[in-house]
Amino acid sequence: MTEKSLKQRVMELTGVFETSQRPPECFAGLTGNFDGQGLSFGVLQWNLGKESLQPILKELLLNHHEVMRGIFKDDLPKLEEMLAWSKDEQVAWAARLSTIDQFNLIEPWNSYFKSLGVTLECQALQLKYAEEYYQKVEKDFYNLELTSERAYALLFDIAVQLWHVPIDQIWADFDETGVEDEVEKLVIVAKRSAERANVKFRQDVLDRKMCIATGSGKVHGDWICVENFGITMKEAVFEEEYVEV
Repeated sequence: MTEKSLKQRVMELTGVFETSQRPPECFAGLTGNFDGQGLSFGVLQWNLGKESLQPILKELLLNHHEVMRGIFKDDLPKLEEMLAWSKDEQVAWAARLSTIDQFNLIEPWNSYFKSLGVTLECQALQLKYAEEYYQKVEKDFYNLELTSERAYALLFDIAVQLWHVPIDQIWADFDETGVEDEVEKLVIVAKRSAERANVKFRQDVLDRKMCIATGSGKVHGDWICVENFGITMKEAVFEEEYVEV
């Protein structure tokens, strides 16, 4: 079995926080039109409304048509037809497939997308289409002079949930405290980043960030140990790219 790349490991950890599902089910996160985006799918909730999901589905159809046909069966032409429509028509299509409360999809579409998310082909493309996040993480990683896999995981989770990392403020804290230990640095990163969250969600954001910074903690009622995702304090190596399947 090929060892998972650091990119996949950190996505799986964030995926658990985002979807409350363990790998590989976290790659099949799925919601309906509750937010007006049609349907949202995957770890990072790519969606039709922002036109971030369409490229993933089109690439799956182009390069893995047999996989898609095995999942969507006789309904595959409906999916292919939808992808040729305007964005507004696509969102309306997904709204019709959403449950009454608009939070889920009706069957069999719910099962179709759940099955799609756990395929290796779909997981590989989710890693590919998260590249914008990885590039930002690596920039922040070097700017903060961090070294560990856990630091990389923390910065990825911050990018997904908050995007912005207050680099200058964090460096001021580093200088003021004279901190050298990496874990202590991560605690500062976690606390300073969580301060930027909406006050309504700030404690939840802090719990999530501190779990990664310290290596374990309770998030959404579940105890999470970061090392169980293969993420350690050893030096991060991120020349690994997503794997084409």
